Amino acid sequence: MQLVLQPSQLEQVLGDYLVNDWEDMDLQEKMFLNSEDFINNLISDISSKFNIIYEQHEEIQEGFVDMFKGFIGKILNLLAIYLPYEEKLVDTFDFVDLKDSLIIFKTKLKEFCDYFNLLTEEDKPLLQEELIKLKSIKINYYRDNSHSTLHMWDLLKAQENLVLIPKIIHFAETLPTTSAGIEQSFSQIKIFKTDLRNRLNEESLEGLILISQEFVQSGRISIDERMMQLFKQAQKNFYSKKVIKNKSQKLNEKIEQEPLIEEMKNQDQESENKSFGKCDPKMEEIEAEDSLQTQVRDVLTDSEIYPVIKKTKAT
Repeated sequence: MQLVLQPSQLEQVLGDYLVNDWEDMDLQEKMFLNSEDFINNLISDISSKFNIIYEQHEEIQEGFVDMFKGFIGKILNLLAIYLPYEEKLVDTFDFVDLKDSLIIFKTKLKEFCDYFNLLTEEDKPLLQEELIKLKSIKINYYRDNSHSTLHMWDLLKAQENLVLIPKIIHFAETLPTTSAGIEQSFSQIKIFKTDLRNRLNEESLEGLILISQEFVQSGRISIDERMMQLFKQAQKNFYSKKVIKNKSQKLNEKIEQEPLIEEMKNQDQESENKSFGKCDPKMEEIEAEDSLQTQVRDVLTDSEIYPVIKKTKAT
């Protein structure tokens, strides 16, 4: 609006702008700047590169301004539809910054708690005590010595023994007023999951993103003894799982190889049998004759088998 509206038209309250049709040509003629002033605003408020427009023919300048007036009119109409200018709940969210007077802060806090039903009957006396205590606290000191709203309330909680109000503030901070933070987190995935690190599982990827977000918010990551113990335990569990996995893999390979080994043994036995001729028909015939002779020998005596030889010896 400051870019395109006449200065005299910028003095209205926000609600008056919401009823206008900003794409209406008559409205634009009445409230928008003329072409020269619009171009001057572009040069002064956005970039001096728009000086190039003055080098163009007057008809080109008029066409440029008309095109962008229609574009900006469309944007203003869409903003009136999609942004919750008149949403009472949205107007209460700035109580987390603690910039209003205590009376306004108390009113917004109560409206917020009532909307989400955050307080029990037991919490209400405690909230009243903390609000009274908040009167005597030098808020500017904590605001000047903190790098974020959450950090300010963490300091108040630690140093002023506030419990319930910081809890409510943390709840309010978790409510997303825009999806930009989520989209930025998804954009960080491509930093971690590259072509060379494409086998990261979901748990590892989530941990890396959380570490990155913490680093962006606080500017540093403090690693305490507890974190080191957790890391060592995780490392130990990882190696234990790896050893178990290797043993299980070897056992499975052994089980899979047993049929193959048995088959190889059978093949070796068959080869051995063949080498002794058990599969040769001629050898089977010879063995049958030997067996018959053995049976006859067991039944007959030597004189019956060799009578001629014995007679010769007697002579």
